[in-house]
Amino acid sequence: MLTKYSTVIAAYVLSAVFLFSGAVKWMDMPVFMADMGHYQLMPAGLISVAAWGLVLLELGCGVAILFRPSRKAAAYILAGLLILFSLAILSAWFRGLNIECGCFGKALPDFGYTGVLIRNVVLLLLAGLVCRTPIMR
Repeated sequence: MLTKYSTVIAAYVLSAVFLFSGAVKWMDMPVFMADMGHYQLMPAGLISVAAWGLVLLELGCGVAILFRPSRKAAAYILAGLLILFSLAILSAWFRGLNIECGCFGKALPDFGYTGVLIRNVVLLLLAGLVCRTPIMR
């Protein structure tokens, strides 16, 4: 049985991960933009806009998930981002690209495609827990 505490813990873990990830990217945007370009999924002219949008979305959701009224919406957005990130990783892997994910910049070691996908699945499960739990008043 799930308790309200497990949902709060899941939300706090997601918040910490995405606030850290967004902050690391924010502090070194040129590196993050280069990492995004390595995926070869969008025209070079869109990378800057997409990178800034993604960082702001990660930071915004990382804050929003901490508060009960916005918790579920933030969890749904983060789940969508995790699916998008996983599809991008799979695309790079299947196309034979040998790139780092860019998830945490140079702050953490890269764990390869399999490690990143496993991490994303775990985070997706946490987001799913938050999404499924009723908001208690």
